Amino acid sequence: MSLNTFSFLITPQEKNQILNSNLVTYLPIKNNYIEYLLEYKKTKITIYKTQKCLIQGNETKQVLETFFASHLPNLAPMNPKIHQTNIIGSDEVGVGDYFGGLCVCAVFLDDKLVAMINDLNIKDSKLLDDTTICDLAMKLIAIVPYEIYNILPIEYNHLIELYHNSHVIKTIGHYTAINKLVDKLKSQNKVIDEIIIDQYVSSAKFHAYLNQAQITNNKLRFTFCTHAETKYLAVACASIIARYFYLEQIKQLSLQAQIQLPLGAWNNKIENASFQLINQCHGNTEEINRVLNYYVKLHFSNTQKIITKLNN
Repeated sequence: MSLNTFSFLITPQEKNQILNSNLVTYLPIKNNYIEYLLEYKKTKITIYKTQKCLIQGNETKQVLETFFASHLPNLAPMNPKIHQTNIIGSDEVGVGDYFGGLCVCAVFLDDKLVAMINDLNIKDSKLLDDTTICDLAMKLIAIVPYEIYNILPIEYNHLIELYHNSHVIKTIGHYTAINKLVDKLKSQNKVIDEIIIDQYVSSAKFHAYLNQAQITNNKLRFTFCTHAETKYLAVACASIIARYFYLEQIKQLSLQAQIQLPLGAWNNKIENASFQLINQCHGNTEEINRVLNYYVKLHFSNTQKIITKLNN
């Protein structure tokens, strides 16, 4: 990962400014998670559907000065030389996708494992195409200790009914995967220096969500880090393995549905796939509800869009 790299959440105003600029060139997109791929003086600007903006190249600072001046004070290398060994890293995949549930992965790396995967060119899974994800995941799974929390949509929807908050579900996932991995490592007498979670809430909120889910944590101490997948090798590995298992989940659901279920939050492909599923129900309301509950995250606004169209 290049040190000339910076990422942040882009605002609608910032996105409009750069998309309407004649200083950038539009590049072809080969990753379902990317909304726009642009180039400015050989520096790439990637805008993901999650509204994360990633800038990579020698002109990172100039891009910020030209389009995103408010972020200049935060400019810092994403891959500083930090301690990478005896670390558990945890990341989740599927949060922004309508089809499918959620996959959380925790990975442990010590000095020997870091050396073993050093030549794999590990990076954040959102920067890799699906073919590369599967190839890297297979290599990592054969080498690194890991645990997966793999939740299907039907269970995800049940938990949303219980807690009314997707952050609680993510918290359950991270804690479950990490706790299982810690138990496995302790049985092997492995030393764990730090547990890194890619931050989506504050530490206080995380522990409040554990309490809400009635999970008692008396032993684990966590470090929460923004963009952890770009700073910690263990988190980057976790993001790759989690993405692989999520792709496998989508593949299995697609086979059951007998149609290809696309990734993403909402677009024409997702809308068409949703109505293909519903059309198989022949207008039976109970069956429509059952099918949606089985394949999608019901709390997304997409569900209401679909129901509204059905009733018109």
